[in-house]
Amino acid sequence: MDDASHSLIVLWLRDPGWTTLLILGAGYTAVALILHWLSFGRPFARLADGYRGVVPPYLTSPAMVFALMTAFLSNAVVGMNRDAERAVQQERDGATAIIQFADIVPAAHDLHRLTEIYIRTVLDREWYHPRDFAPGDAALRALTEAVLALPTRAAVPPMVPAQLLREVREIGSARSIRRGIVESHADEIPWLSVLLLGVLTQVGIAVVQLDKRKPQALALAVTTASIIVVLGLIALMERPFDGMHVVSSAPLQRVLLAGEGR
Repeated sequence: MDDASHSLIVLWLRDPGWTTLLILGAGYTAVALILHWLSFGRPFARLADGYRGVVPPYLTSPAMVFALMTAFLSNAVVGMNRDAERAVQQERDGATAIIQFADIVPAAHDLHRLTEIYIRTVLDREWYHPRDFAPGDAALRALTEAVLALPTRAAVPPMVPAQLLREVREIGSARSIRRGIVESHADEIPWLSVLLLGVLTQVGIAVVQLDKRKPQALALAVTTASIIVVLGLIALMERPFDGMHVVSSAPLQRVLLAGEGR
């Protein structure tokens, strides 16, 4: 899917940051102001009079469904962040194990250098924009080929190549998960549902508070602020490797620092 075909929600959540929060805040604040104006503004005051007296329990359904959908959305986003963190830790564990084996077995010492090359490539070419996964593919391929060549060396114990190959596969699996998260897009339907339910929640608050101007303004302000805070925090976590809230690269950096200390 090219950039031109992305929905507004996908574009809004592409690189979560202050712009994301400002757009969210401006949108819901504008809705609150419009609802307040429609309730008490001169052109619509008489029309709004006909809806006064609605009992609050009849308009709590949008708020309840909004809370439920928000919980589902936040659970999915938090789960994706945990998967991203586990993938990075799995890459770290695999790289650390290979370096430790390489330092113990003299015939496999070249694996130390190839593993560090792979980690540096990940940090330099895949962690920040613009990303390029081709060098990382090449570095992982070179590491895999070096591991596969170990059984031809007489100085290598028989069990070492199999263990190293398992570690390389762990690195490759974790990298695939990380890359899949990086290249994925926001799930539009849940986000659209939650955003619209937030607006319906504001409408419900405005209708319940049609009797007086100031109570409605306060109720809309509190509700709108709550919606912005909750959805803003979820939006900042939508992209684990982009924006303000990103998965730390410290585990991989520590592998390089530990390697330099040996």
